[in-house]
Formats: sequence, C-alpha cells, structure tokens
Amino acid sequence: MSTRMIGTLDERTWVAGRLGFGLTACDLARDDDAYGDARGDADAAIAALAIDVGLPDTKAGYVAQQQDLLVAVLRSLMECRGRLGGDVIALPLFLIAAAAPVAVAECALGGEVGDSTRGQIEIALDDLGLERDLMDALARAGAGAETWIDQHGVERVRERDVFRGGLDFLALVLRRVWEEVSDQRGAHEKLSELRAEIAAFRREVRADNDELARLIAGSQANVRALVDDLRQRLVAAGSTDENAQELVGDPVGLWARIRRWSGGAGARDAAEAALWAALDYVPGGRGAALGVEIAHAVRDATKDDR
Repeated sequence: MSTRMIGTLDERTWVAGRLGFGLTACDLARDDDAYGDARGDADAAIAALAIDVGLPDTKAGYVAQQQDLLVAVLRSLMECRGRLGGDVIALPLFLIAAAAPVAVAECALGGEVGDSTRGQIEIALDDLGLERDLMDALARAGAGAETWIDQHGVERVRERDVFRGGLDFLALVLRRVWEEVSDQRGAHEKLSELRAEIAAFRREVRADNDELARLIAGSQANVRALVDDLRQRLVAAGSTDENAQELVGDPVGLWARIRRWSGGAGARDAAEAALWAALDYVPGGRGAALGVEIAHAVRDATKDDR
C-alpha cells in the first residue's frame, strides 16, 4: 500500500526530471560531439533551476568533475525541499529520471536492474509513496531494447531505446504522482505536456530514417559526394559495381549500417566486412575515415536543414 503524498507539481519538478535525463545522456556520451548535444539539454535545465554550476566543454572534463556536479545538483534540490513550501517532489523525480535509462540498459544487457540502480529508484519511489513493483516496466522496456555485439565482443544496447524506455517509465511515475498530489489540475497539464513530448520523441525516431534518406539521396551535395567516394572505395577494394551500389544505394540501410559501424559493432557478413573496410579507409590528405566524414556531414546537414 502506498502512503498518500502531500505536495504539488510545479515547473521545478519537471525541470528536475529533464536534468536527470540530461546528465545521464552526458554519462553515456561516447565522444565530444554526443556530449555536446547532451550538454545543451542539461545546461538549460541547470540554468532553469538556478543551480550555481556549469558543465565542462568536453566529455573528459565532465568525467573529471562529475561527482562535484552531482553533489551541487543534489544539494540544491535538497535545500529547496527543506524550505517551507518548497518542492518535495523534484529530488526523487531527478533520481528516477537519472537512473531509469541506466536501468533499461541493465535489463537489456543483463536481464535485471543492477543493485545500485535499483536501490536509487526504490528509495525515490518510497519517498513518493509509490509501489516498487512499478519497476517491472523497466524490465519490459529492457527486453524490447535492441542490442548487438561490437567488434571487441562486448554486447551493447541502442541508446534511443534506453532513453525511450526511461522516458516511458518517468511518464508512468508521473501518472501515479498525479493521482496523489493536491494540485491535480496543474499536474494534469504538465502530464499532458510530457505525453506530447513522448509522442514527439517517437515520431522523431520514425522520421529519423526518412529525413536521413532524403539528405543522402539528393538534397545535400556534400553528403551525396561522400557516399559516392564510399562506393568508389568499395569498387577499388574489389567489389563489383553492382555489389557496391547495392551496399550504398539504399539510404536508410546505409545509415543504419554506418550507425552500427560507428558504435563499434562487428560486420555480420562478407558484404558488411567490405563496407566496414571502406568506412575505415582514410582518403589521402583528408585525415579522417570515410565513415566519420559521412557521419559528420549528415549531422551537419541535419542541423542546417532544421
């Protein structure tokens, strides 16, 4: 049985949840480009919460200062919680938002939530007066996440699935919180906003391949030229024109393979092995692998197009 919680959901509550996701995205970022994308969301939430801390410019800087950053965030949320009329929900919501994507990844890779992650979420659920069996939703999200084996024999999980599962769990928690809080009208409005955000996230996932296909297929000359360089490299390495065109001619399939290659996944067959070698190739005088050049060009084209 849950105990009825006394509290309200205000703007600080929602921003605390966004900050939890943002910092976890910073944790999971593999390079400075991915970290830069995650840092923007986290910085905006930190500013909205008026926390006197700034995120470093690089992933290495973030790793070095991670514990100090977390202490500053927790201290700020705890101070707010201790004030008369302060937000008592923001802190546990932050803890849940930060841990939920990690829990989904742990379920996907190991079949269950790790002890440390489970403990963090359970403490937050207890604080909110919610049942711990809500965590079953994380196991279901993990079971549905896409995994693969990288070139070093390490199993990895697709980050989009991790954050989608975490976002769904946060929505579940907020629906239960909404049933308990006194200001249900305001909570309902915010929950509706979150549902819209989840729907938009899912639409973005579905539209991602279509947009990239359009970029690769014709609207961006530099992307198209790089893909042609890739095709020529395949032919130079021994592929027939027909086989090379089959590998690069489908924009959606090519981008899916480039994402797997950039994530360190091993080739699944001889055709992918040839493509991996071509993506690894560094053209003379350019200093970067073809696969890296294509990925950066698509990223830049996507930003410019928006």
